[in-house]
Amino acid sequence: MSAKLPGKGGEKSRRFWRYFTSVLIVVGVIATLVPIVMNTISRYAQRASEARWRESVEKAERSNKAIKAVSERSLTVSGDGFAPHSEVSVAFDGTPVATGRSDPQGRASIKFTVPESAGVGIHTVTMRGVNLDGTPLTLTANVTIRSTALSGGMQATSGEEIAFLVIDVIGLRTGVRNTATWSNLVKGPAYVPETAAIGQPGTALIAGHRTMYGAPFANLDRLKAGDKIKLYTKDSLYVYEVTGNLVVKPTDMESLKPGGKPHLVLSTCEPKYFSTSRLLVLADLKEAFSF
Repeated sequence: MSAKLPGKGGEKSRRFWRYFTSVLIVVGVIATLVPIVMNTISRYAQRASEARWRESVEKAERSNKAIKAVSERSLTVSGDGFAPHSEVSVAFDGTPVATGRSDPQGRASIKFTVPESAGVGIHTVTMRGVNLDGTPLTLTANVTIRSTALSGGMQATSGEEIAFLVIDVIGLRTGVRNTATWSNLVKGPAYVPETAAIGQPGTALIAGHRTMYGAPFANLDRLKAGDKIKLYTKDSLYVYEVTGNLVVKPTDMESLKPGGKPHLVLSTCEPKYFSTSRLLVLADLKEAFSF
């Protein structure tokens, strides 16, 4: 009676396959855990952004009940609480610039041209009239005339949050960081500083992930013409209105022409899970509130 001992070749083969299987398990675990960890970081960053920007959002909402101004040389200011059909005057830095009348609900919207002498900086716009009981009513707000600096009057460093993005129709509320690098996009959408400043003439570009790192732009394709996009900065709220969308090659920059009226483009991968093309959502600035 005899037993056949395993050869050296068979033992080496078994060791190789054990090692290979172990490597596959480790790679699989890493491939599973990394997206989970990165998505957790992204979601945490988005929640932290909302907490940081809460004060600015609340200030903007309060300003909506006072004075609203479109961010152009020609401004339209609006105020509530005046007596119906009463006269309302507007002053810019104390100088009278226009008059108008309130509507039946006591709301006045008056358009005027900013004086040519007004330079870059913070200026005061005042609306004066009377309320329902005939007593004087004065509404005041600051309007910032900016240079080509980033929105909010600051030169931001890479990774610094410069705005808070809100798109109610898709439930998106997240911070926007300066400079669209990989490390910044992991935490949320990012502004491309080579494009126009937020709220200023030209086209501002904000990029974001669609399927990874919290996928902030996952539902960007659901936006349609007329939907509102809000961008809060330290002292302003910019309200854009979607005009349409495009699918372009990653190298196609035709939609980012400089100059002209303020526009916004949100960019993400198209189709989902691939980056062969880019989905661009196009929007025009409709209102800007200083607070």
